[in-house]
Amino acid sequence: ALQGSGLADWYRLRDIDRDALRGVAARPRAGDRYGYLDAASYRSEHCTSVQTLPSPSSVNTVGATVFDAVWSVDGMTCVACAWLIESLANEQIGVLDARVDVLAGRLEFRFTELATLSTFAQALGRFGYGVRLAGEADDPGEARRRDLVDVAIAGALMGNTMLLVLPYYLGLEPGGFAALFGWVALVLGLVALAVPGRVFLRNAASALRTRRISLDVPIALGLVAAWVYSAAQLLRGDYAELYLDSLTMLIFSLRVGRFFQARTVERAVARARMLAATMPDLIAVKRDGRWQQVAAETLVAGEQLRLDPGCALPTESRLRRGAFVDLQVVTGEEAPVHMMPGARLPAGARAVDEVLELDVLEAPMQATAAVGSPRTTAPSTAAGGSGRDRRSPAGRRSERMSTLFTVAVLLLAFGGLVFWTANDGIGAGLRVAMVVLIVACPCAIGLAWPTIGALATAEAARRGVLVRDGDVWARIGDIGAVVLDKTGTLTEGRPEVVLSWWASDTVPDRAQMAGALADIESTSRHPVARGVLRYLQAEQGAREVADGVVARAYPGEGVVGSARGLDLTVCSAAAALRFGVIVGQEAADFVADAARARLSTVVVGCAETAPSDTAASITSRPVVLAFGLRDAVRADASATLQRLRSDHGVRLLLCSGDHDAATHDVAARVGISDVHANASPTQKAALVTALSADHAVAMIGDGYNDVAAMHDAAVAISPAGATPAAIAASDVVLAHGGLSGVAFLFDRARAVRRDTLLTLTFATVYNAATIGLALSGHVTPLLAALLMPLSSFAVVGLASTLARSANRPDRRPA
Repeated sequence: ALQGSGLADWYRLRDIDRDALRGVAARPRAGDRYGYLDAASYRSEHCTSVQTLPSPSSVNTVGATVFDAVWSVDGMTCVACAWLIESLANEQIGVLDARVDVLAGRLEFRFTELATLSTFAQALGRFGYGVRLAGEADDPGEARRRDLVDVAIAGALMGNTMLLVLPYYLGLEPGGFAALFGWVALVLGLVALAVPGRVFLRNAASALRTRRISLDVPIALGLVAAWVYSAAQLLRGDYAELYLDSLTMLIFSLRVGRFFQARTVERAVARARMLAATMPDLIAVKRDGRWQQVAAETLVAGEQLRLDPGCALPTESRLRRGAFVDLQVVTGEEAPVHMMPGARLPAGARAVDEVLELDVLEAPMQATAAVGSPRTTAPSTAAGGSGRDRRSPAGRRSERMSTLFTVAVLLLAFGGLVFWTANDGIGAGLRVAMVVLIVACPCAIGLAWPTIGALATAEAARRGVLVRDGDVWARIGDIGAVVLDKTGTLTEGRPEVVLSWWASDTVPDRAQMAGALADIESTSRHPVARGVLRYLQAEQGAREVADGVVARAYPGEGVVGSARGLDLTVCSAAAALRFGVIVGQEAADFVADAARARLSTVVVGCAETAPSDTAASITSRPVVLAFGLRDAVRADASATLQRLRSDHGVRLLLCSGDHDAATHDVAARVGISDVHANASPTQKAALVTALSADHAVAMIGDGYNDVAAMHDAAVAISPAGATPAAIAASDVVLAHGGLSGVAFLFDRARAVRRDTLLTLTFATVYNAATIGLALSGHVTPLLAALLMPLSSFAVVGLASTLARSANRPDRRPA
């Protein structure tokens, strides 16, 4: 593909950086629909018009309007990807300039009206890069840059202040340079308070206004007290007790910790948001008396639309004539369902083998607003929700502990002020109170949880487990039950052939039969037809479709066709009689065995036809081939569930909208005994709410029918390939597919809880010792300046060491 695109320089780049090829697995995306990118609505709603070029500055830009666009591009792994994408952009007519940000997964480029963006997107798809729309929320760069500037300012102020106060520790005589250094350091301390330290002052003021006590309250008091006390000492001409270095060091260490915590969570959220992003398809709508291709998001209630086979319905609509419809993404039911004229179809329903004509009942934005909003930690208001506080008991305990610690520090500081003022004067009282606030400042406790949580989130992201909220680690530790959806969650969401029967005595050429059947099945979008086709391609190898294939589909029942000189009828065993297919004894035995194994069956009747035949007809013919199919269970599902049950003691429940037999079949294969079949979205949410009365519940789902339950669960998890609404409702997204990430999530949550307990114990003992020394008057200014940052560094170091230990592949958390 590189050679054909004229990009053979890749191989030179490969020779320079062989690491660029590690882990690269191209996934061609030629089938993605990118027609929306060429629509005028895309340029008006998602692009920025820059200018109209008045002169022929380029052959591609003669008098053309110039636009700026941003795409999210998944599949990038290194700078070689950036080079390749930019090179492909330069080959496109009308694309003027392109810049790639590999870390953010973004492509920014400028183009003219002459560019065909769908062609550009398809060219990227040939190399495995998927294109999605990028919104303003995808770019947190401005806030990140502001935080980074604050960290840089805090570091510069800390370094310069330490240089200015160092002479005092070395015995600089009062007056002269001592006074100059002191006042300059005081000004630098004020700048540190006003610029990088403003976040603590603002948070503390906000907490006090709402009558709360947060960890930022004593931090802010300690910072202000250190500056005020240092200013008072300078006014008195006493340079022995200045806390300006402690002030700037504390601000710097806290800002660094919070920056990396926010950056780690931001990356995970950005990747999860990119998974949830969608590329709007064009859809046929009847406007002004003719059919037009428009973006689905522009639909209006009352319009008539046409849905092509295999396409998903973008909004709730009413069916004009009876047809078979695939509701798997909504209900979990694998088999297409026949819907009568006038039936209401929900968003996500798919046309099977015929074009559907429908009347729009709701505009897409109204229909999806309830399920498309990002998940937050606010009380749930989704359908079936209980409106309860979604914070975990561990989270509430942590908040109570922080509040009690903060109040205790403030009371001890006030007690020290009163005691020492009564015995040794106001100066001694203020000094002891300020020392208590600094050395016992809860920054150590405040850094413990964010540091451990950020490290855990970063490690999870490297494993493809995208955690969108750091509080998830605490909530997972309280999970007592896990409710799982079936289709698309425990299973792959596609039928697979697990048994086959060939009547070899009546099939003169097995290869011819397989080829003809593959040709006919390739004309159908039915999930079962896709499963049979995959089986035949795996058995016989991929091959070109023969010429002269004639096929007629009977939606939901079967297909009749001619190919490679054979006349075939493919249908379910139950429909064989209606199609005139004769099921012999051997075939009947196979169907019976498949039924006992809870498999769906497909039989193939065959009759040889003359090469000149051009049409297929339904005639009596014997079954020469039969298949038993069932939805494939994810390869790691059983092992993951066993680990959750044995290592974490959680209760496992399977709740599916599919029928009873299929649901119990999957439950038996993965070892779940608590099964709820034929469950509606409301019933799923009700089950989660009922279980939540006894313990916290996690919900793992992937479809629209799981969203209400996911909103009511303490932790919501969605696998790769989930619907955008399910991803938006999730706390955790399993980006790499499979369920093994769930076991890692629970293992790591246990390690996070253990590491947090150890770190908080250390921080509490450390603070208790330093507070006792401070209250007794044994903490000197120099010792206070050393003890204050030492506690933070010790906590961060301990947390990092514990996190690295938990990351070792040969160690499972105890």
